[in-house]
Amino acid sequence: MPQQEHQVVFRQLCDLSGVTGYEFSPTIQTNARSVLGVAADDYLWAHGYQQGSVNLIKRIYERTGRMDTFADQLSMEGVPVAEARYIYSLIQQA
Repeated sequence: MPQQEHQVVFRQLCDLSGVTGYEFSPTIQTNARSVLGVAADDYLWAHGYQQGSVNLIKRIYERTGRMDTFADQLSMEGVPVAEARYIYSLIQQA
């Protein structure tokens, strides 16, 4: 039985509620740089967050003043709490 060739995933694409697809070849990072700070922008791009999700994360961050509030609001959009807290800490580094 012939073995199927495995295609390597370059990165997943996602919105706030999860994976929506995959990229199989390297692409240029197109998100506007320093929207949320270099570390947060790089993390969100590497994890495939689409621009609409990045914009919503930015709006939630601007509306909230604390990590817990930020994480709670993002979790209502489908982001795991631990990931939301990590994103908040990356934004805080900017």
